[in-house]
Amino acid sequence: MLEFIACGWPVILGVQNQARQLVETAQAGICIEPENTEELRDAIIKLYKDKKLRKSLGNNGRSYIAENLSRKRTAATYIEVLKGVVARWRGKRALPQ
Repeated sequence: MLEFIACGWPVILGVQNQARQLVETAQAGICIEPENTEELRDAIIKLYKDKKLRKSLGNNGRSYIAENLSRKRTAATYIEVLKGVVARWRGKRALPQ
């Protein structure tokens, strides 16, 4: 799903989890109730008929991924987490020489 969003494709999502939260936050697609075929049909038709909506959702998603989930940003966040772990560890124990 993230790959589609990163490529600028709007998504239709029928799950209730963090993926749904991401799509809603990014305004990158249409969320429907799981296994609701009527909502799925309506979402497909809506995106098919509304080129402006497709482009808007696609652009929103691409921008969100670039700003929040790029490799560079993810790596920087990971490094900060590791620094925090090391700092707490050092506070509890002396480093081996």
